[in-house]
Amino acid sequence: MQPIEKKTVSLKEAFQEKEILRKCIYNNRDMIGKLINSKLSNELGSYIAGDEEIRPDLFFTDSESLDKIAVLINYDEPIEEHFKKLLAAACFKDVQKAVWILAHLDKKTRHILNWLNDKAEGRVEFIAIRIIAYELENSMYAFHLCRPKKPEIINNQNLS
Repeated sequence: MQPIEKKTVSLKEAFQEKEILRKCIYNNRDMIGKLINSKLSNELGSYIAGDEEIRPDLFFTDSESLDKIAVLINYDEPIEEHFKKLLAAACFKDVQKAVWILAHLDKKTRHILNWLNDKAEGRVEFIAIRIIAYELENSMYAFHLCRPKKPEIINNQNLS
């Protein structure tokens, strides 16, 4: 059996609208749970109130620890603008983990997330998950989620 041919594509090309991507990620919540060491229960849609512009895309409870987990998906927004939404999601009542799913994670963004985790002192854990979209040889689309490895040392000299 030969391996399937695949090529990397943009999220917009693979998922014509954010809601399609959100549903795909929701349906694969077990994969996210493994990446963040949580067992995700069903979404707590009724738990979320407030402005649609700043609320999380998905909201779960860890069925073992009962931690509240807010998930934001960066579909095509500028990182700086979406970062504000991540901070707002982390401020929702009782959120213990703020998960940011994005296609590109540069050194500067990693540095900021590390800084946030240091300042949060364990109250909220900020977690980045990278998403890669693929077009398969049969014109079907797929995605892969991975948690980037922590860089050994990040300092201001490495941010350029």
